[in-house]
Amino acid sequence: MEGFEKLEDYILYIQWTPKLGDDFIHLAARLRQVNISLVPVKPGEIDFFLSKRKVPVILITKTIAQYHKFQEFKKRHFDFFLKSGKIRILHLTSFKEVEDYASFKPRKDYMVLRLPLMADFIISQVLKEFSGTDQESERWPGGRRARLPQMGGDS
Repeated sequence: MEGFEKLEDYILYIQWTPKLGDDFIHLAARLRQVNISLVPVKPGEIDFFLSKRKVPVILITKTIAQYHKFQEFKKRHFDFFLKSGKIRILHLTSFKEVEDYASFKPRKDYMVLRLPLMADFIISQVLKEFSGTDQESERWPGGRRARLPQMGGDS
């Protein structure tokens, strides 16, 4: 799959409960068909996966309990990781959008999809949002080349 690195073709899936639900099983099976692994992690374990590239993360908040857990971990983890540019979040939710993250939308670091949605649409959005190459990793770190003044004779 173009855009995903050979050794790191994964997307993190935030696991709110000890037992994985049907959402994870269906998404993981569909993404496995295109050689992408969906890795379940607890919100406090995200920092283990941070590397030089932005790590893609999928959040699903369907119940009020999941939404409260999201609000709790948002302050401790997600805010910092988004501000430092270490993660990209695709948030599938039944609730309203997080207003605090509105400034991250132009950079495509925080995307929201309103539930309920068909699985095919979710998979197409995941591939569309996360399969592109990271713009920051392809940018030349040295900036622009300096230009020298024109040497010539007007005098």
